[in-house]
Amino acid sequence: MGFREAEELLDAWLWLWAQFRGRRVVDQLSFTETVLLRMLDHSAEEDCTATELCRRTGILKSQMNHVLTGLEKQGFITGTRRQDNRRVIQLRITPVGREAYIKETTKLLRYIRGITDSLGEEKSQQLAQLMKESVISAQKVQGGSSMADYVISCSSTADMTKEYFESRDIKYCYFHFKIDGRDLPDDLGQTMPFKDFYQAMRDGAMTSTSQISPGEYIDHFEPWLQAGKDVLHVTLSSGISGTYQSCCVAAEQLRKKYPERKIYVIDSLCASVGYGLLVDTLADMRDAGATVDELATWAEENKSRVQHWVCTGDLTYLIRGGRVSKVSGTVGQLLDICPIIEVDAQGKLSTRGKIRTFRRALQTVEDKMKALATDRTDYKGKAFIGHADCIDDAEKISAMIERDFPNLAGKPTINYIGTTIGSHTGPGLIVIAFWGDVRVM
Repeated sequence: MGFREAEELLDAWLWLWAQFRGRRVVDQLSFTETVLLRMLDHSAEEDCTATELCRRTGILKSQMNHVLTGLEKQGFITGTRRQDNRRVIQLRITPVGREAYIKETTKLLRYIRGITDSLGEEKSQQLAQLMKESVISAQKVQGGSSMADYVISCSSTADMTKEYFESRDIKYCYFHFKIDGRDLPDDLGQTMPFKDFYQAMRDGAMTSTSQISPGEYIDHFEPWLQAGKDVLHVTLSSGISGTYQSCCVAAEQLRKKYPERKIYVIDSLCASVGYGLLVDTLADMRDAGATVDELATWAEENKSRVQHWVCTGDLTYLIRGGRVSKVSGTVGQLLDICPIIEVDAQGKLSTRGKIRTFRRALQTVEDKMKALATDRTDYKGKAFIGHADCIDDAEKISAMIERDFPNLAGKPTINYIGTTIGSHTGPGLIVIAFWGDVRVM
């Protein structure tokens, strides 16, 4: 197709778009409101959030919030906070909203029916098929994640939410944990809500963890390989888990079975929300059109630039896990000493200092971000915060970061530290992650 034909196609598309939006084929609801209610109606059994609607429609977050507020005031939708993450609001269409949507959609469908009737059955069927093919082609051109020829995968220990993974089209598999003799999956708080987990630890429950086996990795990867997709899997740091080796064993077996497919296994050298930040950036690059080879190369070259800084006011579980000696831990608790911990260049936990009082420890962790973040306080990237059931402390350091980093890419993302890592740290721990200087030993 030449430029002239492309211009004619663009003119036709813009004219039709104007009919839907400008002349208000639907008159009680705006076209955007009708589209959003349709999505919510079709997602009645699924989690649906403002972030997910933005991803699916391309509408800016500020505009989306304005439209959703209007729909809520009219009683067409409701929002409820998720039990496992109070910062995530699930949206639902109400019976009144569904009634309004059906009424307006009937008008919209009547208008479309008028167009197709004038075209005739044969041309209408051809048009419908062309529209479907156009959507697929457009997704390929813009590098849409749903049409990528590979999948990005990680494990539950990236400590992001189920809603987040699904909205970013990131596949994930579960570690396992045991609490008071019960074997459970670390399934992002679905089987055992995070608050219940941490409260059980406070009440004296004993916990342990187990990594993903090679067989589980094979079961996780194989459907994508069978579907003709390549796989890029990012593992929890080899410095704190043997899962990287297990994944490599599985990948080697699958390469023999699917020699035409590419399987990349990346040792993140990261943990918790730092691991999540690395995977989040890879998803951004995929959505911008990067190939699986480009992602694998970039991840290996840049993973050590993810900075993680940790502090906790309760040494009980670090003592139990052997990360702090019993003598040092006991003295530390008596003197209200809080260790400042970093995930180092080898992906291991290294103590970088000891601070009196948890309040000062939080400030020290934020000071590390000021000293190490890319462009320092002019940092323009994302910041992720993980908390072990201490949301007030997470929100406190989030406010500090927002205040001192005015060019941050949105508010810091706050998530629970999951049950695998939480089994070893216990409640009361804070971790922040950001892009910065290359980590040192």
